[in-house]
Amino acid sequence: MSEEGVFPLREINSLYFEVKGKLSRSMGNGIEIESSFQDKLKRLWSNLIKWGIDNQEEFLFVDQFCSSPYITKFTREEVMKEYVFLRNLVNEGIKTGEIKDFSPELTISMFYQGSRAVVNLILNSDPSQDKNELIEDGFQIIWRGLAGK
Repeated sequence: MSEEGVFPLREINSLYFEVKGKLSRSMGNGIEIESSFQDKLKRLWSNLIKWGIDNQEEFLFVDQFCSSPYITKFTREEVMKEYVFLRNLVNEGIKTGEIKDFSPELTISMFYQGSRAVVNLILNSDPSQDKNELIEDGFQIIWRGLAGK
């Protein structure tokens, strides 16, 4: 058995980094045209969920490996560099008082976990269900929790 065991750890880490990079770029697509903080956050939310729906295998891969011990600390740290824009946006919302002063890490984690729930619901629901309504409803749940409204 190789030192990496039965899993090709380098390849898994490389693929994880690549897929998370694609997700990051997709999430940030178009936020610069939004004028309000809420609209920027909503655009990120929608982009994230639509990416998950359109890229199911990659979404499931990230979902499976986001908490995996096979993803190294180095890979996780490098991946987080791709998401600086998200941390900056959360900090902006806290600074302007548009969202509650929660830990940015917790806020980002709850945002991501909520989006996972919506993607999974859409992927496993009746195809006649209105996906845009589920995306909007999910955003409203997150927004109201963050903004306290």
